[in-house]
Amino acid sequence: MSKPNHAQTPADARGSQRALVRRCGWFVRAVGEQLRECTVWDESESGARIIVDAPETVPDVFHIYMTLDFSSRRRCRVVWRSKTQIGVEFLR
Repeated sequence: MSKPNHAQTPADARGSQRALVRRCGWFVRAVGEQLRECTVWDESESGARIIVDAPETVPDVFHIYMTLDFSSRRRCRVVWRSKTQIGVEFLR
């Protein structure tokens, strides 16, 4: 995956602190579909910035797994997109 282009990142509008994590993640449109790889660049209690190939193909709502044991599944909604990144909020 390519490195993020920080110049295109929208201003930070969240109320909770971001933590730089840079770890592998996986996402799917619906539970049971084939996993797609991504990089979780940073995250907060309310969301994350994710590096993906072809951000335009990522659905507006999807599930992300932070580990492959599937205990870390979070439902997400895309709040912004750039050429290589998406910003998501975690849904309850």
